[in-house]
Amino acid sequence: MTFKISVRADVKKTKRSLSRLQRTVLPASINGALNKTAKKVQTKAIKLVSKEVGLPQKEIRAHFSIVKSNFTTLRAIVISRRRAYSLYRFQARQTKDGVTANAWGQRKTYKHAFIVRNQFVAIRKKGGGLKALHGPSIPVEHSKDPITRAQSLVVGVDFPLIFRRELTRRVARL
Repeated sequence: MTFKISVRADVKKTKRSLSRLQRTVLPASINGALNKTAKKVQTKAIKLVSKEVGLPQKEIRAHFSIVKSNFTTLRAIVISRRRAYSLYRFQARQTKDGVTANAWGQRKTYKHAFIVRNQFVAIRKKGGGLKALHGPSIPVEHSKDPITRAQSLVVGVDFPLIFRRELTRRVARL
């Protein structure tokens, strides 16, 4: 799942209100603001996905990355990658009815399932063989509506503030 931050449309309106000196540092200011905003978006996404999945933030953070903005693209992208976790990662316990696991923060019983060699949870298929049971996937949880809305809110609130701060910092250096 990717979450893109792009501000090409907003730049034209902003350019008109800037002085000539400020226009020279505009691409660098936008670039810096986008990268800092992407970091804030990533932090917010990690917190929300961690709460939703029921795993520590440290483990979730390892599967997020940022494609940083540059002067030509002026676009930062927050990416989450990882296949679904095995149910065994969520305190899976064998019971007489099957396996109970604490995926998505709530304990659930998976009837007729069993734990295979302390590695994964499986269920027998009708034609023979085993089918592994999986818990939450980071990209799927990252793409859910409440998390996407929270990320958009972070961009809408924080980007203008960070951009203004970057612009004044770079103009002061000249």
